[in-house]
Amino acid sequence: MALIKCNGCGSFVSDMASKCPKCGFPVEKVDYAKQPKMVVEQQSPRKSSGSKVANRVFIALFVISVLAFIVYVGYKTIQEMKKRENAEQEYYQQSQGYY
Repeated sequence: MALIKCNGCGSFVSDMASKCPKCGFPVEKVDYAKQPKMVVEQQSPRKSSGSKVANRVFIALFVISVLAFIVYVGYKTIQEMKKRENAEQEYYQQSQGYY
């Protein structure tokens, strides 16, 4: 049993009624076999909250690893620069003594 709109007054009437109880307008009989069927799209199942947490933990660990690598490379680069600077200073001091 479905409600349909009355063509006379616009109120909702049962499709089983012969006339509108409000205005008396005759109700059109609807042949549901000829009506197009409504297609409802199925949504993809959502991930559980446990997998969301696992994804967030994985992303956090990845970001921390990348940051640690950047800090390590920066530290090594600074050490290399200091070694070169010390070597240059020693070379300059030794070359000054020969003149």
